[in-house]
Amino acid sequence: MYPFHIRPKNWRPTMTDPRIEAAARALCIAHRNDPDDLVWITTEPGVQEPYGPRWVTCYHEAKQALDAADAAAWRPMSDAPKDGTVINVLLPVGISKSDQDFYCYPGSRVSFGWAWENQKFRPWTGLNLPVFIEPTHWQPLPAPPASSAELGGVDG
Repeated sequence: MYPFHIRPKNWRPTMTDPRIEAAARALCIAHRNDPDDLVWITTEPGVQEPYGPRWVTCYHEAKQALDAADAAAWRPMSDAPKDGTVINVLLPVGISKSDQDFYCYPGSRVSFGWAWENQKFRPWTGLNLPVFIEPTHWQPLPAPPASSAELGGVDG
């Protein structure tokens, strides 16, 4: 018996980062490969990976490029806008578990939606709660899609 399950050709897993899949599809097309000529396999419980040598190459190239772009996108807080612009921040290593659970995206140090207010960066909640954590880096918010159709949905 095989250690993984083979999935139908156009089956899409729920665990894949859609940015990586979109970038891998674009790389496949740029290399004149069919991005739909693949299957997904379960490599371990809850982990889905593409299968097929061309797709795997494009997938890993896309992941490396996006990881590098994500790392380069973090800017020092000294460069953060102090005009009320809402930004995403990276909180310091070693914050308490309760602060991480309260402020951060699960399993990370990234906290969404902060702004300069009352001479300090704080979560943009409309509440004037005391904040004792100083972010280390920031990123601008990503641009929203022009329409839900860009996300595969239907407007209206």
